[in-house]
Amino acid sequence: MPPKKAVVQEKVLLGRPGNNLKSGIVGLANVGKSTLFQAITKSTLGNPANFPYATIDPEEARVIVPDDRFDWLCEHYKPKSVVPANLTVYDIAGLTRGASTGAGLGNSFLSHIRAVDAIFQVVRCFDDAEIIHVEGDVDPVRDLNIISEELRVKDIEFVEKALEALQKQTKRGGQTLEMKKLREEEGTVAKVLEWLREGKDVRKGEWGPKEVETINPLMLLTAKPVVYLVNLSEKDYIRQKNKYLPKVFEWIKTNSPGDPLIPISVSFEERLTRFEDDAAALEECKSLNTKSALPKVITTMRQSLNLASFFTTGTDEVRQWTIRKGIKAPAAAGVIHTDFEKTFIQAIVYNYATLREYGDEGAVKAAGKIMTKGKDYVVEDGDILLIKAESTASDTMFKKDNRSKVKSSVQRALRQRFLETYPGFEPYIEEVLPKKAQLDAVKLYATPPFFFSQPSYPPPQIS
Repeated sequence: MPPKKAVVQEKVLLGRPGNNLKSGIVGLANVGKSTLFQAITKSTLGNPANFPYATIDPEEARVIVPDDRFDWLCEHYKPKSVVPANLTVYDIAGLTRGASTGAGLGNSFLSHIRAVDAIFQVVRCFDDAEIIHVEGDVDPVRDLNIISEELRVKDIEFVEKALEALQKQTKRGGQTLEMKKLREEEGTVAKVLEWLREGKDVRKGEWGPKEVETINPLMLLTAKPVVYLVNLSEKDYIRQKNKYLPKVFEWIKTNSPGDPLIPISVSFEERLTRFEDDAAALEECKSLNTKSALPKVITTMRQSLNLASFFTTGTDEVRQWTIRKGIKAPAAAGVIHTDFEKTFIQAIVYNYATLREYGDEGAVKAAGKIMTKGKDYVVEDGDILLIKAESTASDTMFKKDNRSKVKSSVQRALRQRFLETYPGFEPYIEEVLPKKAQLDAVKLYATPPFFFSQPSYPPPQIS
């Protein structure tokens, strides 16, 4: 008897499962968060000002995700409608030292961070005597330590309460399946607490699938992916030199290994938004031998959130859909419509790269590159999908219900008009005539020219 195949356990990702994930812009006060928010969203939302707590409630906007593949598909199909992918971004008010214990408006601001799925952490690396710093001077490493510590301390406080609640439940004892699960959760939460007390962020731990399932509902601040945005002066950004940058790089390498670092000049990005159009802004970048960092900022955050895209295409519409990496075809179909996940039959699949290589769908098909995939197919970034699904019971009921409503409505209206003209025919139509014959008769004799043009036309003779 051949040995059983080893079951490959699917990796469970830290963070809220979903496709419509949110990113928050975080940092100390007066580091350029609100100006970045306005530049990245091309809006006047947010409240940039030269004093702390200019932003209180978070602002929200959606940012179009730049993607050359989507642009090419739109040019290729020339559809009537185009729908690009987007990323939801929040401008969150500045933190301050002691926020985890309520200093400033700390607890409120930390709750705003808990509500997002990932963090853009803005670090000030420019000198400007006219822009005050809440700590008195520019020291990006100190600022990084403050933010990191505040988030970790708040997580410790939260996890301690969660562990205490679990311990109260497990003290009751017992050997039920529910009690066994509670003990496992207690062990995981205790392990997370120890990790945090060692000064480590949760996202840097090695957690098993069951542990991740316990950690995710806690929505811990240090479990969220972070993209570090180093805010430089325009001059330093263009010449690609800055005295603070090496220190920031070393801090991230030591404390947050693997997390992305992107140099950006928020003042330069804001200035680009004031040009008449994108072409003029691009010309300005060319003249300075530089380019905007915003496309890289947006795509890097999508990568940090483990997001990918698939496309639906045609002459009516080209649309880019956002999914979590590693999901299977039925879940991807569910992004288009929730019913499609339950009623998924198969997906017709080929990849953007294949279409680009062969030039059109006919050539792709002739080369045998169009595949039919079932429920176990893991959708790849750049796939072009045609989903086949069964009609749902709810959809069928909806259609039947609507047909019935329309029929009833028409029937009532026609009967009303018919009987207004022939009031003496009412007893016969209500009591003797079967409903279907009634409707047919009313429809026949309530149609021009009989009903509207000749109201004196005699009542129909029903045999």
